[in-house]
Amino acid sequence: MFRNALSLASACYLAIATHGVAAAQEAQVGADPSLDAAIIVTANRRAQNVQDVGAVVAQFSGNELLARGATDSTDIAQLIPGVYVSGAYGGQSQQYTIRGVTQSDFLDTIENPVAFYIDDVYITSAQGQTMSFMDIERVEVLKGPQGTLFGRNATGGLVHNVVAKPKLGIVEGYGNLTYARFNELNAQGAVNLPLGDKAALRVSGLYTRIDNFWKNAYPAGAAGSKSILSFDGPQGNTQGVGVSPRGQDLGGTETAAVRGQLLFEPTENLTIRLTGGYSKTRLSTAPYTQEATIAILDANGRVIGSERVGPNETRIAIGPGGANVPEFVALANGVFVRPAPGGNYFGYVPLDPGSLTLSEDFARSDHGQVSAQVYAGHVTYDLGGVQFHSVSSYQKYGKETYLGDGSPVNILGFASRSDTRAWSQELRLSGESDRVQWQAGLYYLDNKVDVLQGILEPKGSALANIPAFFGNFLAVEAGNDLVATVAFRSRSISGFGQAEFKLSDQFTVIAGARYIYEKQTNAYRHFNARNLDDYRVEGTFVSPAFQPDFNNRRSFNLWTGKVQLEYRPVDDLLVYVGVNRGVKAGNYNAPFTFSPADTVATADMSYAPEKLLSYEGGFKLTTGPLLLNASAFYYDYKDFQAYVFNTASGVVRNVDSKIYGLDLEASLRATDELRFGANFGYSHAAIKNFAVAPGVLRTVRPPYSPRTQITGTIDYSIRSVAGGNVALNATVSYASAIYHNIRNFESHRFAGRTLVNLSASWESETSGLSLSIFGKNVFDKRYGQIGFDNTTVFGGQNVSYGKPASYGATIGYKF
Repeated sequence: MFRNALSLASACYLAIATHGVAAAQEAQVGADPSLDAAIIVTANRRAQNVQDVGAVVAQFSGNELLARGATDSTDIAQLIPGVYVSGAYGGQSQQYTIRGVTQSDFLDTIENPVAFYIDDVYITSAQGQTMSFMDIERVEVLKGPQGTLFGRNATGGLVHNVVAKPKLGIVEGYGNLTYARFNELNAQGAVNLPLGDKAALRVSGLYTRIDNFWKNAYPAGAAGSKSILSFDGPQGNTQGVGVSPRGQDLGGTETAAVRGQLLFEPTENLTIRLTGGYSKTRLSTAPYTQEATIAILDANGRVIGSERVGPNETRIAIGPGGANVPEFVALANGVFVRPAPGGNYFGYVPLDPGSLTLSEDFARSDHGQVSAQVYAGHVTYDLGGVQFHSVSSYQKYGKETYLGDGSPVNILGFASRSDTRAWSQELRLSGESDRVQWQAGLYYLDNKVDVLQGILEPKGSALANIPAFFGNFLAVEAGNDLVATVAFRSRSISGFGQAEFKLSDQFTVIAGARYIYEKQTNAYRHFNARNLDDYRVEGTFVSPAFQPDFNNRRSFNLWTGKVQLEYRPVDDLLVYVGVNRGVKAGNYNAPFTFSPADTVATADMSYAPEKLLSYEGGFKLTTGPLLLNASAFYYDYKDFQAYVFNTASGVVRNVDSKIYGLDLEASLRATDELRFGANFGYSHAAIKNFAVAPGVLRTVRPPYSPRTQITGTIDYSIRSVAGGNVALNATVSYASAIYHNIRNFESHRFAGRTLVNLSASWESETSGLSLSIFGKNVFDKRYGQIGFDNTTVFGGQNVSYGKPASYGATIGYKF
């Protein structure tokens, strides 16, 4: 596969078109992503041409993001091989994976190994990694460990969203209105106003919405079926009993956002910028469908695999020699086969997702919401040869979400509520001489997260009050909620620095380091609660759960470092090789336990920091109309924080991993009007001797980590058409197969996918008017995006799919 993918990449010029004018401009349609200007990035905390940065950096201007069909932060994963997304809640929460460095735990206390920034502010909440682009100047993505420059240390890389900033003495702005399939509407704009000679105000706003495009055919797929257990008497009755409301269409969202920035330049040496942003999103319950799956057992009764069932499958589980193992399911109660061939344990035969149709009782079109507030102060002061920089921030995230079991049978749901508050302060000095450029600073972060989450079994649920599942709990007529609460706080202070020493006109040495002291406290409580709401976890205590409460405080002393040698034999060629150590602090588990056998040992309730040692070398070449970059890397990944989802919960365990791979980039301007680009990324990640079951060791791949990714682009511009310029774009992206679970069972595998985006735009040469039409995922590829394995609970797995085909038009105006 690697050889075939490499050949394909070569045919596509081994490239990505990451070129675009990086000047501060609004995200307007109709602009041709140009190769004529140098690409300026701030990857090293100063403005540099991207070809002078000895690292793999992808950069997209706001204009180019629109041309490529990227309207929110997770869309860039389609444009950058080596970058992928994991997530939860049917894709309503997503987070980045870079080169196999990933974290798929959806607990809100977890920080991602890929650091996410908005306007130099590190966003602590994983929920904050999903956002619509608004008044964006550019997005920069750096691959590899980060720690000697940027505010928060990270093992995988970083994504930096650079917003358009206020300008002195200029009145300008823009407005865009987009309408697309599923009644999708995106209206956004910004205005820049001078306030005298030394101040300016910039205000940006966004409103976006889309209808619930997953049509709910409830109760299709379950008609006439009976659940495995006949729930009579005190154990309830699932026949005809459902949640309320139920069976509504899913997938819709509605977001409103505003950001204000106030710029002061009282003197030539001092710049002060104050920013504040607020957004609120309303969501349906998570748009999951279900696939029927079956467990594979060995002679000792251990689950060593699972697979999707065929249309005639009636076995409960598969034992040695293909034998049916009905006693595998505690709910069997004398019924030894699945109620409906090809269905789950409760008789549901999943519908074909190709028609964007699902069947689910736990489905509410307007239940969830996410809110975000981010405030920051940016100060830059020239001390005379030394620059002082300060970034102060406060952020607050609130979330309430819900996901059902993906079926029309009242089995269970999962509800979560969380509040995140974080304060950060970065102080940094920078300077340069003839031979040395240096930066040094301090970074402080105080992150507090409160979580209330639960597995909900409302009245009539197939699992409520079942002794086999809740034998330690008191019976509750209204139903059971299995609840976990977490109060987490992390305080971190670090000192960092990096210097570049120019040994000669050709050789440069870069060295940097960071020391981190981090202190954590965590309080976890697990109990059985009375179900008071079919969709909302309330936490009314009834009785203790099997898992004991866990309270802990601890601290870490961590460090990162970097040494790199750069060689420039000629002006247009950079060769580099380096060693880089990244680190990410440990955290805590918050499991759900259904029986004494599910309990997590006290020692496993916390997990250690992960350390990644990167060895990387490459070159960057610009020769006439051709740009060609290549980089090879090897990661020695110690104590990788691996999330293992099993039953209806999961834990993070520390394991070692090895990753190696290759990045190739190139772009070619064939003529003044025609440009080709492609990008190839390959990463081979392996975790050896991983316990997929007690005593069963295998080599596995991290989840959400495709081995091969390729992106190809064609841009064609036509000047002076009806008083304006026309830009045509085609973008093709390929990602090979992934696993959604680290155990790598066959049912966990999602096939590879190829997506095609097209756009055509026209922009007036004189009036500021622009028009465009576009298609995203134009061939309507249905591909698995996120999955959770519940084979041992209800004989199926929850699956969410990537965005379906969308077609639309945008009208824009800038002044």
